[in-house]
Amino acid sequence: MKKALTFSWIITAALGLAWASTSSAQNCVEGYGEAVVLVENGHEVNAERLADFTALITQRDLYNSKGKKLNNIGAIIQQDRANLHKSGQADVDGDWQDQRDTYFTTSKRRSLLSTARYYMPCYLSAHDVERFRSDIISGHVLGVLGVVVFRHPDGKPAVFIEPVN
Repeated sequence: MKKALTFSWIITAALGLAWASTSSAQNCVEGYGEAVVLVENGHEVNAERLADFTALITQRDLYNSKGKKLNNIGAIIQQDRANLHKSGQADVDGDWQDQRDTYFTTSKRRSLLSTARYYMPCYLSAHDVERFRSDIISGHVLGVLGVVVFRHPDGKPAVFIEPVN
């Protein structure tokens, strides 16, 4: 009986640590609908949703208009929106393409994307989040991102991204 209790405690402790490392230990988004469910410092907060779209990240999104390689996700998504709204041409790959939005039609609004806080899904581990970011920036992961822009509780725009394909 003592062995069973010890084993049960070890499993419970391990599951608790695993849960803490994937959800409450990181700031992330639990889900979204009418509002975004933001988890910060272990507390859930509902945030106002401002816009959402799918972004097909391609090679042209990894470089700015001067040909300089972009080194963060915010700049890459900003470039994706600039490429779409300035040229009027969506990136297309098979059944996937950039989805138009009505929020980032001006350069002033697009500039928010490079300075906003970015959040990933709570179901990703911290390691998976870093690998996902690194793969996008390096160009190893080109594909579709689900993007939801929301008003952070501090009043500033924030961005939730998740892999779609």
